[in-house]
Amino acid sequence: MIVGGIFLIVLLGVGFIYYYRCLLKRLFSLFKGKNTKLKQYLISFLAILLGILTINLFSIIGIFLVHFILISLIIDLLVWLIKKIKVPKNGLFIKIYKTSIIPLILTGLVLGYGYFNIRNVIETKYTIYTDKEIGEDIRVLLITDTHYGTIFKKDKLDAYTKKMNEVKADIVVLGGDIVDESTTKKEMEEVFKGLGSIENKYGIYYVYGNHDEQRYSNRVDFTKEELDATIMENNIKILDEQSFSVTENIVIAGRMDNSYGKRKSVKEILGDVDVESSNYVIMVDHQPIEYQENVDSGVDLILSGHTHGGQVFPIKFFINLLHTADLAYGHQNIKGMDAVVSSGMAGWGYPIRTQEHSEYTIIDIKEEEK
Repeated sequence: MIVGGIFLIVLLGVGFIYYYRCLLKRLFSLFKGKNTKLKQYLISFLAILLGILTINLFSIIGIFLVHFILISLIIDLLVWLIKKIKVPKNGLFIKIYKTSIIPLILTGLVLGYGYFNIRNVIETKYTIYTDKEIGEDIRVLLITDTHYGTIFKKDKLDAYTKKMNEVKADIVVLGGDIVDESTTKKEMEEVFKGLGSIENKYGIYYVYGNHDEQRYSNRVDFTKEELDATIMENNIKILDEQSFSVTENIVIAGRMDNSYGKRKSVKEILGDVDVESSNYVIMVDHQPIEYQENVDSGVDLILSGHTHGGQVFPIKFFINLLHTADLAYGHQNIKGMDAVVSSGMAGWGYPIRTQEHSEYTIIDIKEEEK
């Protein structure tokens, strides 16, 4: 998979460079003068530079350029179709087309939408049914990937917490990446205090994501001990490779994030839990992977985040193409096991979302009528 990913990146890079050469040659054709070697060298240099910048999807420049290329390709296709149906040529239109000003403007508008979209947190609901006797309908509130500090601060957190209190959740699940490398210690304490105050019946449960411990930064603003202490002080139970009986009929379990390396198997975590008949098992795993292992171990519902639903187009396409996750977003029943992946309440790295939406997720678990 790693080799395939590297090959795809190289292939995309070469494609980007070639396309930028075409765009730049088109632009430079508007200027009078000889087609000198210096001009060709300049075009090649700029094409290589832009191609490298475009590959870096972890920068706002890369995000802008990737959207620009996609929109520009669509416009190229439309112009090609216009030529095919022999619509009379318009000199001014051709000049405007060669400047690439239209895709630049449209890219700005799309990213403006992305700036708004990531801040518009919505409520997403799923209803799933089980043939097990769970005693009562159970409402789970799933909150993942707040990446606190990226798009909202305490005032917004308080507003969202108030809305989530109205959900009347039985179980609250924090599915990881609540904080990340950009979160300060003060912000870390704020977010867990806020989320820890959400009204519930059977408790708040948390698993680590790959960012919570600020592992991808040389600047660490809080220690793991401080993080754990803050979480537990706010009545949030950390599920670290263990299971916990929520009610007589419902068990919740949490896995260590896959990025940490070797972890316990699902069967080891569940231990003596009766998955065949008595217990409805909810597994929380930050990354939506290893679904078959969960199916084979008798898990009824697996909850995840991590993917952000792609966050920026067309990342979800590559998640599916490279199969870096078993499910990129949404709800799916897999051989009798329900899987839910949330796109998260925010995003990582930059305040833009042009794919899916920011959300908190409600899952209503009901017994099938007999």
